[in-house]
Amino acid sequence: GYMLPIYMRDGDTVVFWLSLFFLILTLAARTYECAHYYASGLVKPGKSFQFLFGSCIFVIEPNAGNMYLGPLLVSEKVEKTAWGTVTSTHSLQHERDKLKMNSTLRSAYIMLLTEDLPELLISIIYLIQRGSEADPFFWFSFCTTILHALRQLFEVYHTRQYRDINASFLKHMRLNAEGKS
Repeated sequence: GYMLPIYMRDGDTVVFWLSLFFLILTLAARTYECAHYYASGLVKPGKSFQFLFGSCIFVIEPNAGNMYLGPLLVSEKVEKTAWGTVTSTHSLQHERDKLKMNSTLRSAYIMLLTEDLPELLISIIYLIQRGSEADPFFWFSFCTTILHALRQLFEVYHTRQYRDINASFLKHMRLNAEGKS
């Protein structure tokens, strides 16, 4: 996204449109991720406005959006009899954690595949075409794109390390209270 003004200034419309395409693609992928979050059925009732606000944050910056959307998820499902007696409680913490973990992974992949790698490719094309004309703004954009890609790779690596550990908790998070007082 940082390179769009440079491409337009230099009159390189092919690279401009390619860059714009990937910008639109990443925004669409982020919007889809918000819809996936909502479709999980874990959003607390009555939190639609906060969810919409969090989704807007997510579309702009997924990492901040994930932090805002997390508290809007329910953490426990309580089953009661017709007389109001609790028969079981089912912690949804695992489902919350799984949703947030998968969302973090998908967000990192979205940013890596629709932002960082295309931006690096477009920057390399620009260097091949006009390398001698690259200004400090270009080099700043190029370096920050590399750093952002490395951060996403770091996020993917470390999130995947804990995926199996988190999955093992599911069977230990249900309390059956039926017949107990």
